[in-house]
Amino acid sequence: MMDKGIVIYWNEAQEFINFDCDQPETVSDVHETFEMWDIGKEYSYNVSPVVKKISDATFEIKIKYMEATNPELSDEDIPWGESTISISKGDTSGNAYWKGAPDVGYDGEAKWVRLDVPLKGNRRRITTNKLQREQARFRKLLLNADNRKCVLTGESTEFTLEAAHIIPVSEGGPDIPQNGIILRSDLHRLYDNGAFIIKPDGCIQPDSEKLSADYRALLKSKRLPTNTFDRVQKALTAKT
Repeated sequence: MMDKGIVIYWNEAQEFINFDCDQPETVSDVHETFEMWDIGKEYSYNVSPVVKKISDATFEIKIKYMEATNPELSDEDIPWGESTISISKGDTSGNAYWKGAPDVGYDGEAKWVRLDVPLKGNRRRITTNKLQREQARFRKLLLNADNRKCVLTGESTEFTLEAAHIIPVSEGGPDIPQNGIILRSDLHRLYDNGAFIIKPDGCIQPDSEKLSADYRALLKSKRLPTNTFDRVQKALTAKT
């Protein structure tokens, strides 16, 4: 999974666009974006972004998604249309807007988040409702990234699965795929309370004083799957 550019949290999907956010004009060199849908499907789109300079620091990016330039996806049920992304140099998040053609069922505003934000920053001061919305978006992204399973047990009962931050929100940890994993709800609580740690090499280290024999047996010799470890390795190192 890419670690540079932005992820857009659309209503039923997350889209990744790889470019240098410090030079938004470089997005015009992008020829492909990648999207993960909540239903489990993944698509790559052939695109040709158009960049408009609003001011020295602010840019508007328009990307058209057309069946004509993506003939390999013609048999898929894909909403075609155009996205408009507003981005300013230095911003770590912002807004995007989708306008369908001809399907307008997905029209509306979405949030984008920069993927290469600092893994440790200022504690977020946001309302409870907004935090809940952001957590829901983060969970959807990680469910797709971790194959809708707990990365330690393989549990796939979806209502038991939660998004766990590597760098906690209390330390400014961002809602990006490089800072999160899917855990079963009980393991998420244990992790947040220090009953086990994930070492920089991806191995699990239980705290024998905080865990029952059953949990110690469950976590014995566990380590993160390779794909997950590759994604969160920087966050694991930054946490120590």
